Amino acid sequence: MDLVLYVTPSERSQRALRSIRRVMDKYDASQVRLTIREDSVAFAPAIVKRGPGPATWIFGNLDQEEVLIDLFDRSGVDRKRDGH
Repeated sequence: MDLVLYVTPSERSQRALRSIRRVMDKYDASQVRLTIREDSVAFAPAIVKRGPGPATWIFGNLDQEEVLIDLFDRSGVDRKRDGH
């Protein structure tokens, strides 16, 4: 899965980044590529799943890990097995 996180220099963006990294720790890292961009976007933080499949945009409060977990699961990223 190819993800792009759009951030601003704000605490909200830093919380989103921490959240995404916590969720990524639960999944097979070889299946996820995360790019972080500090761009001019209307809403930040925002994350876009560019592939595989159709693009998916999520805006706003990304520290709700359930939203990110759902994105990873729907995109077919394998969860790490317990104990590994």
